[in-house]
Amino acid sequence: MFDSAEVYEVRYGWTRKTIVLLVTSLVFCAAPLLLSGYASARVDGLPVPIWLVDVLAVVLGVGGLVTTAAGPVTGRTALRVDAEGVLLGGSPLRYAATTVTVPWAEITTVELWVQRMQVNGRTIRTPYIGVRRMDGAVPVPGTARRIAGRVGTGLTGKDADLIAASRPVTPWRLDQPRLRAALAAHAPGVPLYVEGDFPS
Repeated sequence: MFDSAEVYEVRYGWTRKTIVLLVTSLVFCAAPLLLSGYASARVDGLPVPIWLVDVLAVVLGVGGLVTTAAGPVTGRTALRVDAEGVLLGGSPLRYAATTVTVPWAEITTVELWVQRMQVNGRTIRTPYIGVRRMDGAVPVPGTARRIAGRVGTGLTGKDADLIAASRPVTPWRLDQPRLRAALAAHAPGVPLYVEGDFPS
């Protein structure tokens, strides 16, 4: 019987990035009030009715509010490492369909890796946790493997199977020492691979 201290579980919650996204979404929602004095806007020199700008701003704002707040508000499990294996929490909006527990018998390594995207000359880094599985393992349910293979591999350089069995470390924080302790307790033969620029 394992001590509960050797089980590593973390839930979706509020982080600095989540709060920034929430404030940004609120600004989009407030845009119609801020722009109410204008009759039209211009996009590439063409006039656009301001009501259309208002509608787009509200749609983006509300969408951002819902997707940003869904995880922290529900407080569901984002990651759990225990005697059974590694639970990878799914999208807060489709949690049951996209959450999966990968048993230790299928796992060869646990990997902490970083997706890098160039935006306006800046590199945006998103940390991920994933499990590399044995050849021939049944595909992870609730993931679009074709999209992961074609788009994800091109963006990240990672193979489709790892991408499908990975989750972004957001909106929650990863505690590497606790993760290592849980791995040592439940799967001492499974190594942890950490990319060099993965945040500590």
